[in-house]
Amino acid sequence: MPLNSRLGFGLALSLVATLSAPVIVSAISHRSSENPTGNNSLMVKTVGNWQTTPTETIAAAAYLVSLSEDGQRLAALTDDGASFEVWNTQTNSLLLTATADEPNSGFSIVAISKDGTQVAAIKFTSTTGEQRLIVQAIEDGRVLLNKPLNPPQLPPPKKDYITQPYATDIVFSPDGKQVITQFALSTKLSSEPFGSTIYNSISFHDIKTGEVAQSIDLLGVDDKVPVGYMVSPDGSLLASLSSDFSNLTISDLGIITRVTIWQRNQDNRFDYLTTLPISEDGFAVFDAAFTTSNQLNLITTSSLSNLLANPMAGKPSQISLETWNPQTATRVSSTILPTENCIGPDNVLLSPDGTGYYSSYPDAGTCLGNVKTGEFQKLPDQPFTFNSMVKFSGNGNRLAISNSADSIGQNVQIFSKSQN
Repeated sequence: MPLNSRLGFGLALSLVATLSAPVIVSAISHRSSENPTGNNSLMVKTVGNWQTTPTETIAAAAYLVSLSEDGQRLAALTDDGASFEVWNTQTNSLLLTATADEPNSGFSIVAISKDGTQVAAIKFTSTTGEQRLIVQAIEDGRVLLNKPLNPPQLPPPKKDYITQPYATDIVFSPDGKQVITQFALSTKLSSEPFGSTIYNSISFHDIKTGEVAQSIDLLGVDDKVPVGYMVSPDGSLLASLSSDFSNLTISDLGIITRVTIWQRNQDNRFDYLTTLPISEDGFAVFDAAFTTSNQLNLITTSSLSNLLANPMAGKPSQISLETWNPQTATRVSSTILPTENCIGPDNVLLSPDGTGYYSSYPDAGTCLGNVKTGEFQKLPDQPFTFNSMVKFSGNGNRLAISNSADSIGQNVQIFSKSQN
């Protein structure tokens, strides 16, 4: 999910009040059933790496989707947040539906495990500000975990101040034994658009016991507003992303201003490793993804100062894919992406394994590209879609595009890479 989607959804929540009693999410229905090289890729070859017609069309009106590692199972958050569904993308069958039955409550985030056997969601109650982590088994709908994410009681806000809770994302650990969440609280004057972050923690929840195996307090390392986080494919590295929310233009444009790297130690806990010096060159970062070799790909664009000075100027003159070594905090390579086609920097989505990307731009179509070879192709008949409604499978071979807000119908289309 991009920055504006992650933050906008959470910041829309009401004031934090006295927490209400736990709300159970019930299962309503269930059915069995690498790296770029060189520094210029403007002269690219257009090829057909992807099938241009969907292999499946799922009848789900979704504004957020999640695919299993092989893309054979899809979790879809309904367009009003009242429920989520899990589908088998090969048989086009509905496996599980869960709904938020309580008043003033709904789901903000959903994710499916790598092996497609579990689904996790974050449920919020707008009247209390409570956020709960829900984990269910897809096979029989059992609720495996149901716990609040809100921290221990904090001092009440000052007069004329309000407190806003938000969760940025939810991720299963690669082995499927833990669910990773990030929860934050900000406080601000009721008359001001933004405030200060007073709580920001990434927590590792053991699904079997419900206990928190580790919590990373980000306030001591990064006091900027959290954007999200990601875990490397082998689970050894974690990258936390944040934005300078004091600058209204930066937040509106969805710019990441800080990338902090954490490394798993011998005790199976994460320690601070380094912070990438991404701001030294004045670049604006819009997306990030680990590669299978544990390097980090970043989508960057024109100088940050120029972009802030004229944010409505349209496409920047240059969009690049930067590859960084998280261990040394150094840039390995930089590849220019073909901006003259259909790439907009704030709507580029990198594949989870860092090998490909999706991009859509108004009046220019939809592109799928290979970051290693520089090759790309267009998907015909695919209108502009925000990348918050798009998801790659973990292996990068399948892609889900939600069209719930488009005139062609409310559905999720599944695309696959060509076999040849």
